[in-house]
Amino acid sequence: LLSALSLSGRPSYLAEAERLAASLLRFVERIKTRKIMQNCIILLRGMQKKNSEPYVFEVKVHNFSSSWADGMAFCALAHHFASEQTRFDFAQLNAQNRKDNLTIAFDVAEKNGVVPLLEVDDMLEMGDSPDWKCVFVYVMSFYRQFKDRS
Repeated sequence: LLSALSLSGRPSYLAEAERLAASLLRFVERIKTRKIMQNCIILLRGMQKKNSEPYVFEVKVHNFSSSWADGMAFCALAHHFASEQTRFDFAQLNAQNRKDNLTIAFDVAEKNGVVPLLEVDDMLEMGDSPDWKCVFVYVMSFYRQFKDRS
């Protein structure tokens, strides 16, 4: 009987059940995250295929960090979903002008209902490898805002 009790006075099988439940919850969260990432990738690919201006979305997105650092991927995303009133000339953008690109993308996104979860200064401070979780959450806010239009 004593061996079936943990040090806290609870049966050891309850502690094991709690450990397994926590493990299962972590597993479910990983699956949800993968599904969300797949949806983002689908969103980006669909966005590239649907646009009639081929030069517009020739932006390589390999990850949720360095691929977004110069602001071009954010601009492609914002341009794709921009209303006529907020549309901008993507062809005039330059990957070397990170601050301008990020400012345009974030301003247009906000004007089109995307919650401003990232700031230009934060992205600039993170340099060439922004925190993928920050980028991912912001891209997901696009997905949530426009999922029915993609």
